Amino acid sequence: MRVHVKFFAIFREMVGVKTEWTEVADDTTVESLWKQYAARSARLDGIRAAYAVNKKLAKPDQVLQDGDEVGFLPPVSGGAERLDHENARKVRKPRKKTTRSVISSGATRSVPVLPRKISRTPALAGGARENGSK
Repeated sequence: MRVHVKFFAIFREMVGVKTEWTEVADDTTVESLWKQYAARSARLDGIRAAYAVNKKLAKPDQVLQDGDEVGFLPPVSGGAERLDHENARKVRKPRKKTTRSVISSGATRSVPVLPRKISRTPALAGGARENGSK
C-alpha cells in the first residue's frame, strides 16, 4: 500500500525531502515508518517526533491505511517532558532543586532583585475624593 509522507521544519532539512509517496507493508504503524526513515538518515536517529495521520495527531501504534497522509513533526520547544514511546507514558526530566539556605554571592549571576512583597492593588490615577465632593 502507499502512504503520503510529509516532513516538517527541521525534519525536512534532515531528510532532504519535503513530501513523498512511499510503499509500506500492511499493518505498518506510524512509529515503524518513522523508524524506517530514522534508519536511512543518521541525523534522525534518537530524535523524537510527533506523528500526524490525516492531519490529526496520532499515537505511535496507529496502523496506517492505503492513501493515508502521514506527517512527522519535530518537538516545538524541547519542553520539560519527553514521551517514552515504548511505554506510551510521560517521563519527567529531573528539575533543579531550590534551597532556602544562604547562597554565596560569588555563586550567583547578576539578576535584578524584586521587592519581597508586591502590591496587588492597582494604582489609581488622580486623587481620592471625599464622600459627596465633586
